[in-house]
Amino acid sequence: MVSFAYEALEIRERAAPSDAPLEVPLVEPELRGGWVNEARRAYDEAFGPGAWDRESVHAYPRPTPRASALRRLRLRALLGSLRAAFAFKAFQHGRRGTHLPGVAARGELTITTSPQFPAHPFFRPGRVFPCRLRHANASFIDDAGSVVRGAALKFADERFESPFDLPMNTGALAAFWNLESFWSFVVARLRCDPARGDWAAQREMMRNPAALIGTVDSVRDAPASYADLVYHSKIAQPFRGRDGALRLCRFRLLRGDLTRESGLPSPARQREIWNQARDPDDDRPTDYLRRELLARLRRAPVEYQLQLQLRDWEPARDTHETLNNNALWPSPWLELARLELTAPLADDEMESTRVWLGHQPEGLGVFAAETADDYRSLGHARVQVYPASQSGRSLRARLLGVPPFGDKRFE
Repeated sequence: MVSFAYEALEIRERAAPSDAPLEVPLVEPELRGGWVNEARRAYDEAFGPGAWDRESVHAYPRPTPRASALRRLRLRALLGSLRAAFAFKAFQHGRRGTHLPGVAARGELTITTSPQFPAHPFFRPGRVFPCRLRHANASFIDDAGSVVRGAALKFADERFESPFDLPMNTGALAAFWNLESFWSFVVARLRCDPARGDWAAQREMMRNPAALIGTVDSVRDAPASYADLVYHSKIAQPFRGRDGALRLCRFRLLRGDLTRESGLPSPARQREIWNQARDPDDDRPTDYLRRELLARLRRAPVEYQLQLQLRDWEPARDTHETLNNNALWPSPWLELARLELTAPLADDEMESTRVWLGHQPEGLGVFAAETADDYRSLGHARVQVYPASQSGRSLRARLLGVPPFGDKRFE
């Protein structure tokens, strides 16, 4: 068990049950060039007219069930199962639990000198940090596949120690929103056999309309560059400024001059979004994204903008639904910092770089979850589960005499 001081949050109000069909949110139209998430149309085509209206009503646990001894036990059991699974996989193969092969660079991060957000003890105007950023595919090795892409940011040029770590993935929405839905995702993923073209487990998972929306929104199909994507933290975290008020925050990362995101899945791909294999006509190398970023770095520094979204927490208004990964907030995105990546990390440095959500500074944090249905359970679990994977890799290195975190034979 990892020792970490979670932030408590009392939620007084609970969302009322609703019989309204789920709506597909309109996400970042200014960066998507008219692209449309066709999850609803694809779902009705697959399961018949009216299927969406019937089934999407039950997509999320609304209202979120109240905590009980049995539900708290379920949360502990799932956390234990995930820690064991991640540690075993890491020990067996020497791999990360997710986001396997990647490419990383070091550089400098500067907090904006003209913040539009409340004064904060960590995000002080003009403050400069050395940093590391690692890009990777969330699953599968082939860069030309149709998968979620990641960006893991450390506010330090260190292998582990850092005042703040920020894992992010493509898409403003996700295929899972609490620990129960993540567990279903993991089970489906383990039952999949890509070598045989068997994506049946994913297809079954996509029967949940909310999962279908989130998957279509977050998958990027053979993008041109890791630098042509938009990355979101998704989970709602506490933000306490110097005024002491509690706000919720989310983060996103993108190039400041990006006008249209690459790799948004086509209508045809959306209709088989569970198929994560590359287009058979695509003959690019399996590591073309990694090569492209390294070539880009050789030409010039790669610059990103880190942005912040805030929402005031109002106990009399806000419910568990406010914390749902897939509940978009109307708040604007505010400039937080600028990143300048200047040099790639050597393979051994990249493989040993570990990002942990438990690295949280004063004024930020991670909310404690009460149950596995609780939307806070994803952040809660990330703090607990990922160190198990890292421990499994370290143990394997010691027992087998291989370089720690350096076994790249799976690539």
